[in-house]
Amino acid sequence: MREILEAKADEVAILIERRNRFLAAIELNGRVEYAHVHDSGRLEDILYPGNKVLIRRAANEKRKTRWDIIAGWTGYWTLANSSLHNSIAEEIIKRKFRGYDIYPEKKHGNSRIDFLLKGRDEIWLEVKGCTMLYGRAATFPDAPTERGRRHVEELIKIRRSNSRAGILFLVFRKEAECFTPNEKVDREFSRLFKVAMESGVEFYAEKIIYDGKKIYWDGKVERC
Repeated sequence: MREILEAKADEVAILIERRNRFLAAIELNGRVEYAHVHDSGRLEDILYPGNKVLIRRAANEKRKTRWDIIAGWTGYWTLANSSLHNSIAEEIIKRKFRGYDIYPEKKHGNSRIDFLLKGRDEIWLEVKGCTMLYGRAATFPDAPTERGRRHVEELIKIRRSNSRAGILFLVFRKEAECFTPNEKVDREFSRLFKVAMESGVEFYAEKIIYDGKKIYWDGKVERC
């Protein structure tokens, strides 16, 4: 494993309930507090009532929610904060695509793609966080994702124009042995993913481990 980032939490709390996509009630030292959930996925096996969560104080003291949820307990700490995804991805990209300049958040067509890499050629690279398991298979998405479908459609267009395009899945579950799209949750995303692979869109999946303080890169995950 290679250390790539620090992501220290401040406290351990108990999740009372997830009020909506972005707000959770938590119990901290016997008090009810509120925390921002920076992940639009369902995270049903991570953020559920009674489970332990790692939280960090919000940088903006004037914000209504004083805390951010960083991770949930799954037998180990599993990251549950998508604001970290692009920082993690950039550290991996620096190592996997040496000699490329990295440009984040570049618009292409009707979508904004996470990274454009420029070197001996150009590579458009979209990043997705993967927290869900079916047995030993990591799977994405855990909720229907119109945005995700749109991104994959754009990657297919890029590849069919003879430019390189790729999708990078950050796999946050230690048990994952392979990756597969989640046909049960979003059949259209799964179909588009298969079309993308057949069109030559590049597939990358990398396992990410978090110990509550630091984030580690633990190597690639193959397709199932």
